[in-house]
Amino acid sequence: MRDNHNKGSLVNFSHLLLSKIVGYLTDNIDKICFSLVCKRWFDDRDKYLAFNIDSLKLQHNNKYPEFFLNSYKDLLLRSLSTKNNCDLYISNDILNAINYDYILNKNNIKDIQTLPRNINTLLVRGTGDEHHADLSRLLLYSNVVHIYGCWGLPLGGFPIGIKTIVFNKFNQRLTPGFFPEGIRKINLGYNFNQPLEAGHLPSTLKYLGLGDLFDHAIAPGTLPSGLEHLYFGFVYNQPFEAGSLPDSLRILRLSSKFNQPLGRDVLPPLLNDLEICRNFKSSLHSLPASLEKLKFHNFSNLWIPKIQSLSNLKYLMLIGEDTFELNPGDLPENIESLSLHKCTIHGSAIPKSVKSLNISFTEYLYEEIFPVGVNFHFEELVIGNVKLDKHSLDNVKINQLCLDHYFHDLEEGSIPHGIETVSLGHNINLAIPPGVLPNSVKQLVLADTYEADSLKRGSIPPSVENLSLKSYFANMTTIEDGVISDSVKTLSLDCTLSGFKSIPNTIVNINLTSINYDYRVLCKIRKLDDNYYLIFGRPEQFGLVSGIFHKSHFLDRFFNSLPKYDLFSFTNNLFNSLS
Repeated sequence: MRDNHNKGSLVNFSHLLLSKIVGYLTDNIDKICFSLVCKRWFDDRDKYLAFNIDSLKLQHNNKYPEFFLNSYKDLLLRSLSTKNNCDLYISNDILNAINYDYILNKNNIKDIQTLPRNINTLLVRGTGDEHHADLSRLLLYSNVVHIYGCWGLPLGGFPIGIKTIVFNKFNQRLTPGFFPEGIRKINLGYNFNQPLEAGHLPSTLKYLGLGDLFDHAIAPGTLPSGLEHLYFGFVYNQPFEAGSLPDSLRILRLSSKFNQPLGRDVLPPLLNDLEICRNFKSSLHSLPASLEKLKFHNFSNLWIPKIQSLSNLKYLMLIGEDTFELNPGDLPENIESLSLHKCTIHGSAIPKSVKSLNISFTEYLYEEIFPVGVNFHFEELVIGNVKLDKHSLDNVKINQLCLDHYFHDLEEGSIPHGIETVSLGHNINLAIPPGVLPNSVKQLVLADTYEADSLKRGSIPPSVENLSLKSYFANMTTIEDGVISDSVKTLSLDCTLSGFKSIPNTIVNINLTSINYDYRVLCKIRKLDDNYYLIFGRPEQFGLVSGIFHKSHFLDRFFNSLPKYDLFSFTNNLFNSLS
């Protein structure tokens, strides 16, 4: 941190301007680093800095025992005091309750008079009929607008203002007026299998999810005229009439068991997004010209004429029943994202408009699909077990290359220069000999099954700046010093550092992710200088963690020094805050 000696320097920006600048920083670790630029910015931090609370949760009655940045504690509490979109989790299963603002044991519901006004989302799990009256009472006098795990119709009905209802173990017959107007999203849940009639659903509804057991015919006029999203579960296999699906519909997911004719005027004329699942073998009159996204399971050559005229189609996924064939001219020329499975590609059948191509479960010859004299440019290319040689991709410019279920040895020159991102996908544990990855590669992603001993010194070229190691890789204990290139500045990995003997000094950013959250970044570590690091976030099994620590306390020594949640105490603390 530097003193401010220059009165005309940038560090003398007004608090209003500093607040505006910090407002553009979405990561809290960046906000803290900004305040550490100079002594004035640090001293005046409470006059311009506010934390981004979107990913932060209330906990421990605002005690936050793992938040060690005491200079920022008041700022944290002040920022969290403005949070008005909190969630409440009601269950006996407290092991799943770490990532909620409030939790409440269902046996204590009767002791709660009202819910805090900052709760707008209610999540209920495992609640039986014995709590129906108390839940109804709490809901009636609350600001809740989203309910997940809904148990049934509350006593006195749903309050005005509810926007989202997702049911759990619900199979009650609906009647007109069951739902108040204003609701925009309803998912009737897995168990629901009751007839639907006109007037059962509110006219304001935009999203409807029908559960896996639902299998009743839908007559014309039953669904609201403004419905935009419709999702069927697993077993639905009833015929549609013209008008069964409202013209307003934009997204339609048919069930896995659906195998009924799709005749003239059945599919809405303005449909944008359609998924036809794996059991469909019936007749198809036509597909709406408005389609921009189509997923077609159980695809065969019979359906090719139906998609050739779709001039608005941007995304296409075709999954064969057996192996279908594609020839030049079979696909419309406007597709930007194409994914093919169980397919044999003949000649140059890939439209030049395609920017993202997945052919990982497809048969082809590189010299046919990428013929000499024709240049291709893919933002992303995913290939499978068709062997790459030195000239396979000579005329193909690729930003990101993913090898998925690829089992051939990687040879020098098989991955062309110019590629910036290489990802080794599922079921791959290939050795990467030095020189295989070109010096154009800036980001390397290694999949969850990749083993550390497949990496050797020189495997990672000196151009790589971002290295992502997923899941099981981080649990290995054989990552030797020198394997990670000094060029790597950002390291992303699952929430453990146990696989490393040391962290290279050149790494500035470490992102801790989780397979349980689709590898979303949960916590960040930032190098401040040669000796100290800053951490901020919510790694799995911990609450909000923040602090500055010495490099000698890196790796698991840092996390082992933190108390994991005493979940029983955690539950009681939050319950007391509701009392």
